[in-house]
Amino acid sequence: WSVKIKDPNAWSYPYSAWMPYSLEYDLVRGIYIHYSSTYGAIGPGYIGSHGCINIGSLDTARTLFNRVPLGAAVYVY
Repeated sequence: WSVKIKDPNAWSYPYSAWMPYSLEYDLVRGIYIHYSSTYGAIGPGYIGSHGCINIGSLDTARTLFNRVPLGAAVYVY
């Protein structure tokens, strides 16, 4: 995959959730890398994603958002 869309204040309509500092890499399924306050509060091991990659730190999400250009490769293992 690659980063297709960058949105600093994205909104998920299906899940009624803000997704700050979003990097969308799968346009078909609507999969993003983004900050998640739920992940930050609960931590790993909680099933709180419908496919997105959640970042638990707002500062880390902001830094990643600012450093990753459109078209950057995304590898998910």
